[in-house]
Amino acid sequence: LKTARVMNATVVRSHTLGTSLGCVPCIQPGPGEFNEEAFAPIDYAIARARAYGLRLIVPLTDQWDYYHGGYPTIAKWLGLEDPEDFYTDPGAKAAYKEYSRQVLNHRNPYTGLRYKDDPTVMSWELGNELNGMTRDWVDEMGAHLAK
Repeated sequence: LKTARVMNATVVRSHTLGTSLGCVPCIQPGPGEFNEEAFAPIDYAIARARAYGLRLIVPLTDQWDYYHGGYPTIAKWLGLEDPEDFYTDPGAKAAYKEYSRQVLNHRNPYTGLRYKDDPTVMSWELGNELNGMTRDWVDEMGAHLAK
């Protein structure tokens, strides 16, 4: 972040501040489980970005099944045969909403603000590289995040 600021950046898109599913140190290690300790490095990163006068763009999931999870992780948890059923399956949509609710409502101990109230986060992306998403899914999840 310091380097970004030295380079006169004003916004940083930080892929892994919001996508954290399916591993022991993740925000959501498993279905219905949330790990408050996993927020500690995210809390610090957001506070440092704020101190440097940077704004953040944070995706909440990912199309790819990387070490930090993504929507394929939720699809696996629900036993969905096709990961893209994530966009239409009621259980998958509910799981994404719960995950995003946990992230956006987390209170950062460094700033005292819930993530969704912190102006350091310029925008929340529904996800990274969400190929195959439907317009209905975007509308529904966008409305959910706007609450």
